[in-house]
Amino acid sequence: MCDRALLFEALSNLVDNAIKFSPAGGMVKVQLSNASLGAVIEVTDSGPGVPPEEREAVFQRFYRCEATRDKPGSGLGLSIVAAIVALHEFGLSVEDALPGARFRIECWPHADRVSR
Repeated sequence: MCDRALLFEALSNLVDNAIKFSPAGGMVKVQLSNASLGAVIEVTDSGPGVPPEEREAVFQRFYRCEATRDKPGSGLGLSIVAAIVALHEFGLSVEDALPGARFRIECWPHADRVSR
């Protein structure tokens, strides 16, 4: 169970970022799959990725990765995603897609955490 409009907002922010940070001719993939506990949404791109040392920080308001500060934006999109995911007590993570990044939302209660 979730707020459909808020989850759409989170997904829109992830897709917008994936498009913005992928190079011309790059790839953006949105995948919905089933896990034993519920749905999993993944947004994968072929951009520069998120360095391991910045994976916590990218979910903070106004944070911009060092390598992508030349791109337009305010640094609010991923903090909005994190807030929506936390509100639903879902799981959130970012990992390497080699190349690029993969953002994953696990759509079942993770009351003890929102991991990255």
